[in-house]
Amino acid sequence: MIKSLAMSSDTTTRHPESLITGLHLYATGAMALVMLGLGWPSLIALYLTYFCMSIMFPTIFALGLKDLGGMTKRGSSVIVMTIVGGAICPVIMGRIADLSGMATGFVVPLACFAFVAWYAFFRAKSHVTTSEDGPSR
Repeated sequence: MIKSLAMSSDTTTRHPESLITGLHLYATGAMALVMLGLGWPSLIALYLTYFCMSIMFPTIFALGLKDLGGMTKRGSSVIVMTIVGGAICPVIMGRIADLSGMATGFVVPLACFAFVAWYAFFRAKSHVTTSEDGPSR
């Protein structure tokens, strides 16, 4: 409920691409704090990533299906199948943690968040088109 109240104004005033970029940048920064192993600040940063992820997936899903037309069902199934990363990345993270320590293992979600932030940023830039009415999304 607190999350809904906190994000309701942000989700209605920002474009989804910029929302996703911002959330992934927050999560990337939070992962960096987790990797520093600062005790309570790192734990709070870890919980911040859960907060961000709860908003990320529905937004990514909606953006991924945008403008697919007749391919919406197929696109939806592909997005749902990509959730397998949630099964593969923890294995990679665990292996890194076994070899180097738990804090170092958090480089895996950090890299994932950073990649999606990069992609969302450039997707937002590529979807700005010009028409006789001016720029639009």
